[in-house]
Amino acid sequence: MTGLLPALLVLLFAFGCGGFVSGSGAWAAITGQAILLLAAVAGGAWALDPWRLGRRWRLLPWATVAAAGVSWALSPVPRAGMVAILLLPAFVLLPAAVARALGGDRLERGAAVLTAAAAAVALVALADPGLLSGGRALRPFGHHQLAAAWLVTFFPLALPSLSRRGSERLFGLLAALAIGGGVLATRSLLGLVAMALQCLAGYRGARRAWRLVLGVALLAAAFAVPRVERVIRGDDPSAWARLDYAAAAGRGIAAHPLAGQGPGATPWTLARFLAPGPGRRPPGELVGDVHSLPLALAYELGLPGALLAFGSLGAFAAVRRRERPRSRAPRLLDAALLGLGGLAFVLLGNAALTVLALPVAAAVLGGVALAAGRPAGEEIAGWRPGGWIAAGWMLVAAALLLPLARAHLAYDRAREAPEPPVAIRELGRAVQADPGFPLYRARRAWLLGPEGAEAARTAAEQAVDVAPLWLAAGVLGRDAELPWAAAALTRACELDPLGAMAPFHLALLAPGAPRAPALAARAIAAEPRLLAARVWEQEPELLVAALAALERDERLDRGWRAELVAKVVERPAGRRREAEIGLAWDGSNGAPGSRYLFRRQPWYAELGVTPVWPDLVASFSIPSAARLATTAPAFFAPAGCAP
Repeated sequence: MTGLLPALLVLLFAFGCGGFVSGSGAWAAITGQAILLLAAVAGGAWALDPWRLGRRWRLLPWATVAAAGVSWALSPVPRAGMVAILLLPAFVLLPAAVARALGGDRLERGAAVLTAAAAAVALVALADPGLLSGGRALRPFGHHQLAAAWLVTFFPLALPSLSRRGSERLFGLLAALAIGGGVLATRSLLGLVAMALQCLAGYRGARRAWRLVLGVALLAAAFAVPRVERVIRGDDPSAWARLDYAAAAGRGIAAHPLAGQGPGATPWTLARFLAPGPGRRPPGELVGDVHSLPLALAYELGLPGALLAFGSLGAFAAVRRRERPRSRAPRLLDAALLGLGGLAFVLLGNAALTVLALPVAAAVLGGVALAAGRPAGEEIAGWRPGGWIAAGWMLVAAALLLPLARAHLAYDRAREAPEPPVAIRELGRAVQADPGFPLYRARRAWLLGPEGAEAARTAAEQAVDVAPLWLAAGVLGRDAELPWAAAALTRACELDPLGAMAPFHLALLAPGAPRAPALAARAIAAEPRLLAARVWEQEPELLVAALAALERDERLDRGWRAELVAKVVERPAGRRREAEIGLAWDGSNGAPGSRYLFRRQPWYAELGVTPVWPDLVASFSIPSAARLATTAPAFFAPAGCAP
């Protein structure tokens, strides 16, 4: 029965606790954390050498954990990585727990069940309704890249069965087709290339079905060709964005090369290192990761921590290869290492490890490699002294995670509250249980209005570099007539230089200031619909000065400027209704901040809103200059945010 546990574990995290969408709920997070802690205790018997690296290298994984702990202690945002630090020892021990579950004669059956589980997940991906309308397979993870990475991890497990006869070969064939089809349906470039490389590397182990394996490789390569062609031509927005993320990560690494920014710090700190890229990235973009695991590790843990992590993984692969001649299941060992290699390849362009389905999949496959590499007849001993150390740590981790779980539950209750007073009360409980988590304090402040201005500022300071939190704090501070409002709005503008609302409110904070016309022009260029704002009726001189600045600014596209001026001249005079424009937090087209930055369920809000005339909004529906590649980046430089 224990041989079925690894498959149950990956299914639980794929469909519930570890998805991008499903994993952000409180009960999903709590369940996942509890299961990881319990599973790690089961692997505690190997705590002194959890990855069976031998006397020389056995401390490498724990040295990586220690480096992560030092980085966390020095981080400007320690709360961002607190859960990761508490769970990191569990992930180190999880492969040992899986290997223990697959010990004895349970290995082959457990691996087969694990392959069947992966095929079931692939079938769910293939049943995604979005495929019928030309979309990509997202289910059950909520993102096509996550789905591709997860499926690529388990695809090689189906290959050993292809060299057998009868029902086992049929099982391997069906599993390979299902998982391979799932990867194709995601249309992830890295996933397709990784699967093609896996087929080329693993076809020798599937001698009886080598034509099928090579056919899958060719099909994956064919699916990847159009995307590769777009990347080479420079027509792929995703590729340009990844280059910007990589450059930002490089600047962050240079700023803190030894200790890094801290575990989990990327979504809260990366904005300060991102250069404005008109036409390359959308205004208001919030980046949850740098889309490259090597860069992410160096950014968060520093270069020493990243080298320790890579050294640990390299030692694991090298020791497993050295064990192959004596292993009980050499083909299964090859398949497990091939799956881990495919995941590593995909993670060259992805770093979403906060979505727990991926690290759990890697740990489970690492456990398969540990079990397959052990010589036949050799079994792990019973409880060892290291087990008591592991159990003690997991109890400490559970105690520290408990108040965070209570706060998460309170946040979810606040989301569903029928009235604002109930939501405010529940968010107050969340802040009391987890005072360092900025989202809880920020959401409560937004509901309180100007009364919550100081709390909004505290939340923005806790998150350090999250632009929408600074925007909300600045607007609330202005409404409460607090002296720091201009500084908060300036910070919001610097962190989101392509955004419109921060410079708009900053210009109106002191409309007679020398920099006000330039700030207003910047806001209108980023969001032309702000020309329909009602406030211009009270500040007509500021509007005229801003339009004059836009008309003569050579950093903006000449045709765009001409179109804007023509729209202003032709605008209708109707004033029949009122509406609002602001930054959409958790909206369908706005900043998905709750999930991307804080791993919490979305809760819609409009930040920094200003009243507009709907009749005029329609007449100013021209493209944002921030979305045009012809706009000079210098126009939206962060230095231009100074009031």
